Amino acid sequence: MIDLELLVPVGRSAPSVARQALEPARSLLMPDQMNEATVLVSELVTDAVRRADPDPDERIRVRMNVRLHEIRVEVGQSVPQTSSLERRGPLDAEATRDEDWGLRIVGRIADRWGVDNEGATTWFELGSQPPGPEPEWRQLRGG
Repeated sequence: MIDLELLVPVGRSAPSVARQALEPARSLLMPDQMNEATVLVSELVTDAVRRADPDPDERIRVRMNVRLHEIRVEVGQSVPQTSSLERRGPLDAEATRDEDWGLRIVGRIADRWGVDNEGATTWFELGSQPPGPEPEWRQLRGG
């Protein structure tokens, strides 16, 4: 179990800093989940940087809760943003403005996602149960 919260300075390096903070989760997530989480963290932090105040003291809060085969990440900022994207599940490409490409990606990859706190926090979740075993395929013989 990993519970982590960090404050990342707003700037070009913010997504990279957040991705590096995700690294300890590798031991608890499946490889595909880790790859997806890395993309989603990057997209949410990039979106938060884009919407943040230009104040050099502004920080983005990144909270990660990781369990075996399960992760929830919340990315927030101190100033609420206006957003109509309070969805959980796949995001329709027409549902967002052209500048919300990152949230479109989140909507396509995340198992669940949404916006809380009057738009100040965007979150995603991956996994809830470990994947089951691969099905066995057998060739059936007629006869």
